[in-house]
Amino acid sequence: MKILLVCVHFHSSFGWSIERALLRAGHEVSVFDYRQNPFQRIRGLRRAYTSLRMPQRLLDAAKAFRPELVFLAKGEMVAGEVVARLKREFRCRVINWFPDPRPFHYSHISDQLGHLDLFFSKNITDLDRLNLLGLENGRFLLHCADRELHTGLETSETELQPYSCDLAFVGSYYPYRDMIVSQLLDFNIRIWGAGWSGSKAAKKRGAIVGREARSMEQTMVFRGATANLNTHHYDDIGSLNQRVFDIAGSGGCQIMDGYRKVEDVFSVPDEVELFHSAQELQDKVAKLIASPDRARKMGERTRTKTAAAHTYDHRIAEILNLVEKV
Repeated sequence: MKILLVCVHFHSSFGWSIERALLRAGHEVSVFDYRQNPFQRIRGLRRAYTSLRMPQRLLDAAKAFRPELVFLAKGEMVAGEVVARLKREFRCRVINWFPDPRPFHYSHISDQLGHLDLFFSKNITDLDRLNLLGLENGRFLLHCADRELHTGLETSETELQPYSCDLAFVGSYYPYRDMIVSQLLDFNIRIWGAGWSGSKAAKKRGAIVGREARSMEQTMVFRGATANLNTHHYDDIGSLNQRVFDIAGSGGCQIMDGYRKVEDVFSVPDEVELFHSAQELQDKVAKLIASPDRARKMGERTRTKTAAAHTYDHRIAEILNLVEKV
């Protein structure tokens, strides 16, 4: 199938992982990066490019490639009228796999919905809202891990040594995350992500790494730590975030905030741990650190299960199977 993938594209990005899975499945793929803006640092020109020039470039790319399927990966900058033109002018199907919370926060996404053949969300409540709008094109789709970056990546003890710690956290700074993490500063914790320099956690010397963990290095962070903390975004109500599968696919031991249906995917507590209060988090982290063999086995189980059923290759197969039916 000829697929025009409209995404944010850089090594290890959501779009990159989708492209790699599509290519492995034997499809012909052309990538259009909708955020690649030559005027990124000039505010007025940046907006003009996004609203005027970028949509025309997307239509030009479709005209040159003549896709059978346009695959939006989030695509929050693509207007609904552009989706309508793609379908009308090129007689192709258009779908959107939206990986984040709050799709209705974006006006372009709301405008797209009536034109899309399928809209994939990790959040059941999003699909309920689509039904309230009279739309039947919503489908539930879990996140997943990357075969090259996570499940299939082999690392040595020597490579993991620089990432050794009791507890690792990977994620951007939010005040509520700082409130959670700052309760764990008695442990040997390392925090990777943007915005942490002025946080409460920064008071612990050596806790803040000072950069993001991306690509293969992220996997080494997850494997090098005895345990990994995963706190969902405050708008992720009941759903599982990308980090669940990044850690699991990497073979890292994971403890995450509860109140979500993780048991549908991983066994608790044999494969992942949940916490529902600050005291429970502290107690369970302490027990995991005191039992590194148990933590390692938890990670091994989730890596095996993720490789068997929860990679981008599995999700792409699910998506394209549904596309063939619409």
